[in-house]
Amino acid sequence: MHVTGRFPGLRFDWARYSADFDAALRLQLRLAARAWLRAVILSVPSWTGQSRGSLQPIGRFIGITVPAPVSPTAPGDRSGLGRRQQAFNFTAAGGIYMMHWETHVPHYLINEYYQVDLPLLHPTPWYSLEAGEQAWYAYLQGNLLRNIPNPAAYFS
Repeated sequence: MHVTGRFPGLRFDWARYSADFDAALRLQLRLAARAWLRAVILSVPSWTGQSRGSLQPIGRFIGITVPAPVSPTAPGDRSGLGRRQQAFNFTAAGGIYMMHWETHVPHYLINEYYQVDLPLLHPTPWYSLEAGEQAWYAYLQGNLLRNIPNPAAYFS
């Protein structure tokens, strides 16, 4: 006795999976950036609003309001100057998903990394970027794998 049969095999929809995977990773990048920014905001005090102002453009882009209150003892509102002294971008190319933010506010950089021996209301160094980095990785560790598409759903 001889039996023959055909089995069509499995097909994987690479195009649909790649598109869905890319969309999921882009969303997770933005949500991790939100966690990063929320943590950074907590560590950056506001006197003239300039340091916090440098966080406002990225906040607007990812949907988070960054308050930059001005103290009554400050020489004026400088949040607009802070908004002009920053740069950020989100990129996704070649399988690498990246957020980049930088500030050019001199006293943000000094207060972030060094202990300043001036009568400041908030102690330095701030370590806001370290707090943001920890929040970034904590978000991704807790959410990334469960929010990317399951490859099994793309087999037919």
